[in-house]
Amino acid sequence: MGLRGFANLLKARSGTASLRALEPKARTVAALMHSDADPAAQLAATGRDGEVQRLAALCRSASRELGLHPYPEQILAALGLVKGYSIDMATGEGKTLVAVLAAGMMATAGRQVHVLCPNDYLAARDHELATAMLAPLGIATGCTLADTSTADRSTAYRCRVVHSTVQEIAYDLMRDGLVLDPGDLVHPVLDVALVDELDSVLLDEATQPLVIAQTTSDATARARESRLAALMTRLERGLDYTTDPVAGSASFTDRGIAAVESEMSVPNLFAADQVSLMAAANAALHAHAILVRDVDYVVRPEGIALVSPTKGRVVDRQRWPEGLQRAVEAKEHIEAASRVQVMDQLSVQEVVRSYRTCLGLSATATLAATPLHDRYGFLVAHVPPHRPLIRVDEPAELYLSAAQRDRAVVERAGAEQRAGRPVLVGTQSIEHSRQLGEQLADAGVAATVLNATNAAQEAQIIAQAGLPATVTISTQMAGRGTDIVLTNTARINGGLVVIGAGRYPTPRLDAQLRGRAGRQGDPGSTVLMGALDDPLLSVDADSTTGRDVAIDADARGRVLDPELNEQVEHQQRALEARMLAEHEQAWLFTKVPAEQRREVLRSRRAVLEEPLAARREIFRHLGPTVQADLASLLGDDLDRVCAQVVLHTLDERWSAHLAFLTNLREGIHLRRLARLSPLVEFEREAREHFHGFLEAVAAESTALLNDAASRNVVPDSPRRGPGALWAYEVIQMGWGSPEDKFVEAVGRQIRALLRS
Repeated sequence: MGLRGFANLLKARSGTASLRALEPKARTVAALMHSDADPAAQLAATGRDGEVQRLAALCRSASRELGLHPYPEQILAALGLVKGYSIDMATGEGKTLVAVLAAGMMATAGRQVHVLCPNDYLAARDHELATAMLAPLGIATGCTLADTSTADRSTAYRCRVVHSTVQEIAYDLMRDGLVLDPGDLVHPVLDVALVDELDSVLLDEATQPLVIAQTTSDATARARESRLAALMTRLERGLDYTTDPVAGSASFTDRGIAAVESEMSVPNLFAADQVSLMAAANAALHAHAILVRDVDYVVRPEGIALVSPTKGRVVDRQRWPEGLQRAVEAKEHIEAASRVQVMDQLSVQEVVRSYRTCLGLSATATLAATPLHDRYGFLVAHVPPHRPLIRVDEPAELYLSAAQRDRAVVERAGAEQRAGRPVLVGTQSIEHSRQLGEQLADAGVAATVLNATNAAQEAQIIAQAGLPATVTISTQMAGRGTDIVLTNTARINGGLVVIGAGRYPTPRLDAQLRGRAGRQGDPGSTVLMGALDDPLLSVDADSTTGRDVAIDADARGRVLDPELNEQVEHQQRALEARMLAEHEQAWLFTKVPAEQRREVLRSRRAVLEEPLAARREIFRHLGPTVQADLASLLGDDLDRVCAQVVLHTLDERWSAHLAFLTNLREGIHLRRLARLSPLVEFEREAREHFHGFLEAVAAESTALLNDAASRNVVPDSPRRGPGALWAYEVIQMGWGSPEDKFVEAVGRQIRALLRS
């Protein structure tokens, strides 16, 4: 069977490329796959055909150990990855096997490969497949998950192929930057990263901060947050506060500010000594007016669990910024007297940029080829499906209201169920899934809801989703990693029907939902249904979408004007462009902190690896009597304790610097008042605050040791056990654009001056 490559080589600046030149090599691999050659000899092959021989051995192992016979397209995709291209392959085309084939090839060439999956479940699943296929060939495999012990992590990272998540790699890098004993290092080697769901991870989630923290007690702040949460329930929308659903922001009116001042017994909420209260009040308002239970978060016995805005489901170890997290906990009457002290943080983008080589796979990488190329230098190559796509993508539908759209969804799902076809309904929130489930039940249509509240059962639910007349409602499908496999009867009845109940913010997400139907040449069809009152159509405040004029619609409320349907695509493109611009701006604000972090880590590693040198440096600043007293007090532990005092001091000062940077970043856009660049001012103040950082660490460490010697007490430098630190991802909320914050702040300042 011949391979179908890209017809033309496109310009590199577009971010796409062709694999046509690799097709002859792929055909050779396919032929060798059925030979009787010795696998060991093939893996050791070098020279011009060494690559072909190694890949053939890996393909034979997949066939022998897993019963998976790589298609020519999968072979081509693996070769493309090895040659440095990121791969666009449709859903159901076997990206998991492609990643293992490519990882095996790179491992046999001496590289160390991290296959980064969307979540722990998929990392564990894919690791099992990789182990079964690669272990017989002598290629060591490992896996690091949230519950992996420190010892097992260290062992895993010595393997040639490691399955994990980008979050887990980041947490291990940060933990290594906080250890007090070299024996606790796990050493993840950042050589090659193969990223699954490439565009989702590297574009949609790239700037989300990943945090290592420890808890501190603050019962006073909790009491204040509880009072503010209670006050919010008594305020009236429109009178005490206003909301902007597009920006996802809420603002107090003068009456609302007066209510806060009265409740908290402060004369002026804008006074310099009330900055903390102002921040807490705004967080309480956002929690009350913007965040919705079962849409943005769910409440569990152990506390608040966030729904990922990019995945549409609960993702473990995620939090909002600290003030907002505590405000939501107070809103839901959840006891959480502890605050978090951030010890270190990284972004996804910083992690992947640290690898020598980073590549990936996705079903929608071509749609994101330009930003992937502009931001990371990636070239995306499209690999066609093994069998021709026969799925029918129906024209998108637009309705006057969400209620009319949902009725159309129910009618269509019921009709397809009666025809014996499996149906997948895609929603964007848990609450919408629940509502549609109830409406379908009222209409006599049996349906199963797959969303953030029962994601642990998703594999079983999806396994049944390909049965005839089965209706499944899902909150987001991207990154679930499980294909909907049709039965023969379902194929005969026309295959899977995908119904999008609402349009996603970007064309890529719509394409990911459509891609669930028509896998591997199966029949199927898709239809996307939007509504004029969907949030998507409110992105551009200057756009009217025709709501102020007569709209041509049928009796069911379906809009007949094609220009309004085109407006949806326009809004998606506008929103995606804005999101990418915001991410790029956020990335610019991480550059100086990243430089400072690297300097701190270099100094820290020197102290960790050379405690004797660290002690001698400290002793240069201590008198002979103090040196003798410390030597007598600490004995053989002198070098270790002195080094740990330095490390502990450095960690605390870095934590304080991170807190300063966070506060600086939150208010930096007010610098526009003085016609200053927020980015330039942020970088200037960040550098000024960091100036003398290492000298201050040395001075404080010297003072601590001097004090210990004078009191004849061993310095307090506690060891951090594995449970002392915890890791999580900070979900940034849209509290309005920087310009919105600026204008709002100006108005507040003016009102404050008028009242003073």
